[in-house]
Amino acid sequence: NRMWGRSVGLAFYIPAAVFWYKGWFSGAMKKRSVFWGSLILAQGLLGWWMVKSGLRKIDKDDTNTVPRVSQYRLAAHLGLALFLYTLLFYNALKKLLPETAATVTLTK
Repeated sequence: NRMWGRSVGLAFYIPAAVFWYKGWFSGAMKKRSVFWGSLILAQGLLGWWMVKSGLRKIDKDDTNTVPRVSQYRLAAHLGLALFLYTLLFYNALKKLLPETAATVTLTK
């Protein structure tokens, strides 16, 4: 899961940096890219915080040796992932399927 998160981050940050450097982003797209990049970073930090909740020192006499994460942190991690996915998907649809002006013709 950690490698997957790093791959997603690199797949976003490297092209975004290249596009920004070459001037292919408009002003609005630059703002969105910074926002999405910060959400991807927040997702990684939230994932680290979630995993950290399941890491604890295990006693030799403890029979419950399965690491467990907080269900609240897991839900927050999933919620942020779904929110980020929705934002990126919505933007992709707006770019791929631009709005067209609807024309209405009335016949008598």
